[in-house]
Amino acid sequence: MKQEKDGKTLYHVQSITEWHDDPYDMFVWAQSESDVTKKLKKLYKEDCGDIDNTELKDLIENSNIYTVYAEEV
Repeated sequence: MKQEKDGKTLYHVQSITEWHDDPYDMFVWAQSESDVTKKLKKLYKEDCGDIDNTELKDLIENSNIYTVYAEEV
């Protein structure tokens, strides 16, 4: 079941880069996937704090956005 709340969908943003040992994961509530894509720069800056532009660009270019689905077991 797709995770929705207050008209927004839960998205999982994952970025895998060579300079970061583990995948970078973030979960975001948004109206649409395109809203998440448009706001990636802002989201990464808010989450990472002081990040240089090269790393920021690399995170954005290597981002994948997934809709979150969950099942109760």
